[in-house]
Amino acid sequence: MDYRILIVTAVMILLDIAVGFVGAVKEKSVQSGKLREGLWRKAGFVGLIVVACVIEYAVAYAELGFDVPTVLAVCTYIIVTEAVSVFENLCVLNPALVEGPLGSIFSMEAKVR
Repeated sequence: MDYRILIVTAVMILLDIAVGFVGAVKEKSVQSGKLREGLWRKAGFVGLIVVACVIEYAVAYAELGFDVPTVLAVCTYIIVTEAVSVFENLCVLNPALVEGPLGSIFSMEAKVR
């Protein structure tokens, strides 16, 4: 297994936490409950990665005759999810991003004033 995908996934998770926190500070809306809920979601992502690693490890010994790239699939899903979340949080920091090419893809009214 290529561990670089795990590093990229961890960086995206940490980046989302950091940018989300900075956005909450900017909006003067830091709430421990929201932070706690977000951290539980991140813990769920980490748990999903652990399960995927165990499955990939087990498949190597089960000799099914095919490879199951579960870690890559799970990490790709998490990276895309975190990238969208980071962009949403960046739009809180810089509302002009909503008018840009990426902003047109997302419906940002709910997060950006």
